[in-house]
Amino acid sequence: MRPGRSGIGTAGDGAPSIERDGLATLAQAALALRGTGDLGTACAIACSCAVSALGASASRLLRVDSRSGAIRLIEDSGVETPYLAEHGGPVEAMMRNETPLFDDGAAAALPRETLLWTDPPAALAAVPLAAGNMVYGVLLIGFPAPRRFGPTDRQFIQTLADGLAMTLERFELRDLLAEERQRVAELERQKSADEEASSNLMSVVAHEIRTPLTAIKAYTETLLDSLTNPHTPRERFLGIINDECDRLTRLVTDILDLSRLEAGQRPLRLSRFELSRMIREVADSVDSLSGPRQIGIEIEVEPDLVVEADADLLRRLYLNLLGNAVKFSPVGGV
Repeated sequence: MRPGRSGIGTAGDGAPSIERDGLATLAQAALALRGTGDLGTACAIACSCAVSALGASASRLLRVDSRSGAIRLIEDSGVETPYLAEHGGPVEAMMRNETPLFDDGAAAALPRETLLWTDPPAALAAVPLAAGNMVYGVLLIGFPAPRRFGPTDRQFIQTLADGLAMTLERFELRDLLAEERQRVAELERQKSADEEASSNLMSVVAHEIRTPLTAIKAYTETLLDSLTNPHTPRERFLGIINDECDRLTRLVTDILDLSRLEAGQRPLRLSRFELSRMIREVADSVDSLSGPRQIGIEIEVEPDLVVEADADLLRRLYLNLLGNAVKFSPVGGV
């Protein structure tokens, strides 16, 4: 093309013409950007179209993370590698000013992102990939010899850059949508787990409260039925009722502790006590369950065995074990 016309180069009549083939090239690039589901492949095809149409030596596409500002080089394979912009180079300038840079090679000493090229370009076109008010990347096109960028060249490169910007925006929005869906799914799983934990907590509370209420009712009815019997061990029965009322009070005040227990955060309240005494108290409290079924309870514990534990939790453990044993043992068993 002769000097003085808008085109690809300043010399070489056999060079392809942007004026003649630009629209077809842009259509091919747009088709790749719109129809390819892989970002690396789509960008590689579009950049290859630009290199071929402009008679360039190579192109590079940089992606900018909109949240962190980190810059990554998009390889043809789609792999993204971190990139540090050259100090005073075109990428640094565009990230600051967001305006295109067309280096015609007149000033040979200008930085042109040396680390991106095997053979440093003699001329460079660098355009920010902006959509709306967000910069999603930078398109760099290198040329093997100095050249002048006419209006048609600049329009072609800017149009291609706009297409790349919208593609990067689309893929970023797709990633953000996938993250949001994952977050919503996690919230739904957490909600389901919380509802299940709440249901389990209510079951535990109901079970724990039912046991002392059953004992209180059974011993109260026994006392009422034996008011005229002087041999009824009223003092022992009243003592059991008093202990069960105390335990019921602790259960009511420990509902918060039960929720923490479900979450594995229930603190231990350690104390030292005789284990045999606790077990006998528990055995006495289930007499109302074992008596009608004629189930005997034998206790074999060292009388002077002292343990350090959470007395309330240990009492609940023995009540559950002994209550289930009475419930599922045959009538007349031990």
